[in-house]
Amino acid sequence: MITASDLAHQTCSDGYYYHPLFRAVNYTSGVKYLSDNGCSWLVTDILSHLIANPDVVGAIKNDPFLVINFKRDAQGWVIEIATDEGDVLATEHRITNAIDTEVKFYYIDGVMLLASEY
Repeated sequence: MITASDLAHQTCSDGYYYHPLFRAVNYTSGVKYLSDNGCSWLVTDILSHLIANPDVVGAIKNDPFLVINFKRDAQGWVIEIATDEGDVLATEHRITNAIDTEVKFYYIDGVMLLASEY
């Protein structure tokens, strides 16, 4: 299970990576760490929204900076993709025990990164 302390050391990236199904979006070492340690579903869920969700794709054309939160709500866990002004573009609820911490990501000019790597 990934915890906040597991992500605490993810403060910079040594390169970019990509998922074979979502080559249009690169991601950093911190995102790769999540993917390699039981949360590949989280990374692919987010990538699928960045590539195929019409509301998200439209927002990226206007402003290539998005905020992505994986957080708890009344129904469990939710992935929330929003503009930097807070306008929510997409949400997806998930049930998981693979991660026990909220995670904030940024999407900037084709690169997805952990907020701690910004």
